[in-house]
Amino acid sequence: MVGMANMDEHERKIVMEFVHLLEKSKQLFNGLRDLPQYGHKQWQAYFGRTFDIYTKLWKFQQQHRQILDTKYGLKRWQIGEIASKIGQLYYHYYLRTSETNYLNEAYSFYAAIRGRAYYSRAAKEDRSELMVKKLRYYARFIVVCLLLRRMKLVRELIVELDRHIADYTSTYEPDDQIEWSLVLDEIKGFIQSDSLVQVLHADTNPIVLSHRYIENGDRPSRRENPHKYLLYKPTLSHVLVFLASGFKELPTNGALLLYLSADGCFSTTKHPEDNQQHNGSLFTLFLHSPLTAFCYCCNLTTIPIHHWERCQSFVDRFVTEASRLFTRSRVESSYLQFFGDDFLRLLLLRYVFCDVVLHLHRAFKGRQYRPRCQPPLPEAELLEHPSLQHLVLDLAAHLEVR
Repeated sequence: MVGMANMDEHERKIVMEFVHLLEKSKQLFNGLRDLPQYGHKQWQAYFGRTFDIYTKLWKFQQQHRQILDTKYGLKRWQIGEIASKIGQLYYHYYLRTSETNYLNEAYSFYAAIRGRAYYSRAAKEDRSELMVKKLRYYARFIVVCLLLRRMKLVRELIVELDRHIADYTSTYEPDDQIEWSLVLDEIKGFIQSDSLVQVLHADTNPIVLSHRYIENGDRPSRRENPHKYLLYKPTLSHVLVFLASGFKELPTNGALLLYLSADGCFSTTKHPEDNQQHNGSLFTLFLHSPLTAFCYCCNLTTIPIHHWERCQSFVDRFVTEASRLFTRSRVESSYLQFFGDDFLRLLLLRYVFCDVVLHLHRAFKGRQYRPRCQPPLPEAELLEHPSLQHLVLDLAAHLEVR
């Protein structure tokens, strides 16, 4: 407990109020773990109370920093911990709502922690639990930067995290050093798979293009981000609960998409342990960035920016033509119901692009290499239509891979 003997009444009230806000904020934050991620009514009010108390705590320590420094002994890492908790609040609110404004707020607090070096003296405290908090902060900051496509900063943070993990393990020889090494390896693996194809600027430096991940570059702000649930190693009952909640929240013309990110039950190689490819699913890459997937299929690892932009126009023309054919073909009516939604339409058209590319590619001869859907899409009227095949072949010719 902080000594009150050398404080006047005003200082004592400030310290006591700070301690009260700090304890209340910790109680509310710890209670978040027990809240379900599904069902807005079950968690939104609690989040609101937690945000309110952390807002008061943050403003209070800013207004009374001098007294808290001298009388309470407030350390910089404690300020960093408060900021980190606020960043976590915004991040978890983003996970529950998929609203990117909250992700940007999380980034602001995490960036402030790094910019003001709140954890710079953590190692000098000689407390292993404080070092763990620092490492967790770095891991969370990296995840937020990945979601916001701040790849240059991600690489800087990975170098710093690598150094801090080395300091942590050499100083304390902890039991969790293997886990932290795995965390670092997973992040590095993600970066490696994300850079399958590098778009080069005129000075040959790789750049990140945001329009790689949208249909075209003129309408990104008009779409609302669809709500997502991210589950890590869930049980079957866990999955069923979230599926039921997701169906309950669906609009009348909506769809629930289930994506499983896991190794398959059966390996396609004779000796699975010899398989060194951990770059994710090619099908997922087509749905995520069609041009990147096309280049990857053709063993193109680098491409100049002017070529990329020209090739993107081929993909855009394909999407336009496929959209026209889709609405004129004899497709199952259920597909047309989803065609009015920007995201669902884009996924359907990228699926068509994937099918046409793999059908024409020499390395994927055979129906077993192409994606399948149910109900099936018409072959002659859509998937094997000459106009779509010509556009893919024109793209291949432009990249000199035909």
